[in-house]
Amino acid sequence: MKHTVVCGSCGAEFEDTLPKCPYCGTMNYKGAEREYMEKLVDLREDLEDLKEVPKQEVKKEVRRQGRSLWKLLAALLLAALLLAAFLYWMAHRSQRDSREDYLWKQENFPRMEELYEAGQYEELTEFYLTASGEDRPVWEWEHGEFCLEYAGVLLAEDWRQAADAGEPMSREDYAAFLYDESAVLGIPFNEELSDQDKDILWPFVEETRQEYESRWGLDPEEYRRFSSYEACEAYIDQWMDTNSQGSSHRPRAVGFRLQQSKGFYL
Repeated sequence: MKHTVVCGSCGAEFEDTLPKCPYCGTMNYKGAEREYMEKLVDLREDLEDLKEVPKQEVKKEVRRQGRSLWKLLAALLLAALLLAAFLYWMAHRSQRDSREDYLWKQENFPRMEELYEAGQYEELTEFYLTASGEDRPVWEWEHGEFCLEYAGVLLAEDWRQAADAGEPMSREDYAAFLYDESAVLGIPFNEELSDQDKDILWPFVEETRQEYESRWGLDPEEYRRFSSYEACEAYIDQWMDTNSQGSSHRPRAVGFRLQQSKGFYL
């Protein structure tokens, strides 16, 4: 099962094996360390592949392969030094930041819990996204995944309000609209959500299921088809031809309720 992390800079979710965020380029330390180790393994395998030769060709082969050997050893040494420096920096960074993170959690997690229990989910989500953009350890909070899913709900609702109000929307807008609604339909299958989280989000899922049929002419069970933006674009091309929707408008900036969150970009 693949594990994911949430980027502390842009809030995007990606596989934890990647050395950096594919959306904003922020380093993922766990993935970067894994990449270093894989390079070390590759260098070791290169050394083992040096060919054995008959005795009469030893001198000639040693001279020829000696240069390659020294290059490999130098590269191996450099990689080891870089890894050591990286691990040293990480250890000191963790020591330096651990107390700060602890104090931040002690101060803010109770506040987040109060917002959650009071049903102030929009304020809670904006706080979560802002803190995530500031590289705070909000993902350690027990309802952190709820905040991410609720952010998706808000995006889908903003698109819906814009479309229902007759605002000009481009092909890209409609594709993003379909993509966000498809993501909402996947909420019940998110294993990182608690039962309480799912109960809170279920009315939005139910509303989106009805929307999926009435607006897009799609069976809600088809939402997995639209897990990529490209698939949404392909469907929207057909949908716009059928519904005679114009596509000359510039993409609309949606998500106005979340755009104020520092460090989070939509």
